[in-house]
Order: sequence, then structure tokens, then C-alpha cells
Amino acid sequence: NMRDARKGKIVWQRDDWDGVFDRELKVEVPKEILDCDIVSREIVFYSKHAIPSFRLVQQVSLHGQPIEQWDFVMGFVMPDTTNSWQGTIMSARDTDNKEEMDKMFTPEVMSGNVVIDS
Repeated sequence: NMRDARKGKIVWQRDDWDGVFDRELKVEVPKEILDCDIVSREIVFYSKHAIPSFRLVQQVSLHGQPIEQWDFVMGFVMPDTTNSWQGTIMSARDTDNKEEMDKMFTPEVMSGNVVIDS
């Protein structure tokens, strides 16, 4: 899920992940996420088996060009457990640094053009 981290309100959530390893899943995140200055992302998963060193890598591309990569190391996962990972993303718009603000993409540039490979 993705939520407004300040208010705790869920902005986007998906519970049905059937076929996640068989095909690309299209996700449409509501435009209101852009109104959040801090976004919290949470991944919840169940593992029947022990995983010695669980790691999730996500590459973010815009117009087919990589712009960012996130590498999450969760470590050992016990068998028959439900686990979660949560991270926060802060908007650059709260900074007084004009150079950082100039690096932000507009919603028009991003809409329909961002792909996250996990």
C-alpha cells in the first residue's frame, strides 16, 4: 500500500497479487498521492519456507530510461510467517534548495510513463 505518511490515510492499496510472477501488472496510483509531502510504502508478504537472505530490488524507469534503483535487504525470513517492510519517500518540494526542486518531474511527464521493475 501507499499512504499519506502524515495523516496515515491509505491512498493506494492492492490485495490481489495473483499472477505477479507470470505477467506484468499495471497499477494506477491515484493523482492525490502527489499532494502528499511524505509517502509511506508498505509491502506485506507471507512465506511458507525459510528464506536465508531476502532481498528486493526495484528499478524505476521513466520513458524507458532508468532513473532510480531501490535495494531493500530484509535478511532472514522465518518459515510460516507474515512479514512487512515499510519505507518513506519525502518530496523535494519541502526543501529551500532550488536545485533540488528543479530535479523534480512534473505529473504530466510522469503520468503513464513510469515503470517499476521488481
